[in-house]
Amino acid sequence: MTVPQISVIIPVYNVEHYLERCIDSVIGQNYTDMELILVDDGSSDQSGSICDAYACRDSRIQVIHQENMGPCEARNTGLAAACGEYISFIDSDDWIEKNTYMRLQEIIEEYHPDMVRFGFKKMQSGKIVAERKMSYPKGFYQGEMLNPQRLDIISNEHILDYKKNRVLSACTNFYKKELIEEHGIRFVTEREILNEDYLFVLQTFMAAESVYISDSNFYCYDTRSGSITMSYRQNMLERKKKLFQKYCQSVDTQNRDVCMRLKNFYIDCVYACVVNECSGYRSRFDSIVAIRELLKDQRLQKYLRDNKKQADSLKTKWLCFLMRHRLAVGMYGGYRLLQCVKNMVNT
Repeated sequence: MTVPQISVIIPVYNVEHYLERCIDSVIGQNYTDMELILVDDGSSDQSGSICDAYACRDSRIQVIHQENMGPCEARNTGLAAACGEYISFIDSDDWIEKNTYMRLQEIIEEYHPDMVRFGFKKMQSGKIVAERKMSYPKGFYQGEMLNPQRLDIISNEHILDYKKNRVLSACTNFYKKELIEEHGIRFVTEREILNEDYLFVLQTFMAAESVYISDSNFYCYDTRSGSITMSYRQNMLERKKKLFQKYCQSVDTQNRDVCMRLKNFYIDCVYACVVNECSGYRSRFDSIVAIRELLKDQRLQKYLRDNKKQADSLKTKWLCFLMRHRLAVGMYGGYRLLQCVKNMVNT
């Protein structure tokens, strides 16, 4: 049997209205040396049947049906079955541009990198609402050239500074399978941690010896309402703390710069939980009570003191002041006001 160059892994769960668009974007590529692994994660709609129908029509498609275990375990199932030299992940409600794999293959043939990184388009109702490119210049990086990017994958240099694009989706990377297998890297279930993609990208990038940065936005990310990433998150701080612990286990904590970035990352984690509480899913009273509890976190308070000089704008200095003094009402009111202003500007 001929070994394919690329293994494309798509976890599938109850996406019957979007699945064909995703699969068609893969099998319609102008590059054909690939296998497509569809992991039906216990779908209760017609998604599993759609997968089977495609497999009957295209010999490159393999379908695996399993009980529902979540997208991370579905991706791990796909990894165990993959035969290709390189791995590509796609979420089943998203899609990729037609020339993606031909362009990536050209990079592979010239540079043979451990990873290829690229940007994405954020789509809504078929229209591009935002584009995010990689923040580093296009080109081939190896050895010590990767160190600044390793730091940036942990967190930004400054507290709550989101000006630099940190593209951390597992789907916007192309991985050498040997890299993943040699280091025993697998997805940790989203039922245990939050932002599991971040951890997978961190672990693979820390292990990589060479990376190619593309200036293309091959991936199309659908921001439909009701998706996992668009809803209120329960037990968010607990899952974020577990993610932070995994980060600490994956990097050199003896390095001063790494430690600074880890502290910024933890502040980011707690602030994301504050935003989660400000987003209107619960009453004002319940949200403020929850924010007050978040701001009591002792590690947060210590890291705010340790990295005080890393707040480099008036906005972040003000946010750090509110957090250090545990001013939950100010955090809630300020965020809601900023959202109102943003909505007025966008209308």
